[in-house]
Amino acid sequence: MDRFEIQLDHPAATYFPGQRVTGTLIFNTKKSQNVEAINIRVNGEISAGWKHYNQLFQEHIMYASKM
Repeated sequence: MDRFEIQLDHPAATYFPGQRVTGTLIFNTKKSQNVEAINIRVNGEISAGWKHYNQLFQEHIMYASKM
């Protein structure tokens, strides 16, 4: 595959669990191929921190999703 790119419709958005993420998948192959389906598995992680009543909280989450 010469090129593989995911362009999110709202790349700077904050997403919440279960919320739909939309965008465009762009890819180029070296030769012509018949395609019946495209399966995408998304992995990611997030780190968050916040201060509440003079206490500092930090959290690190890893997630995976299959579309």
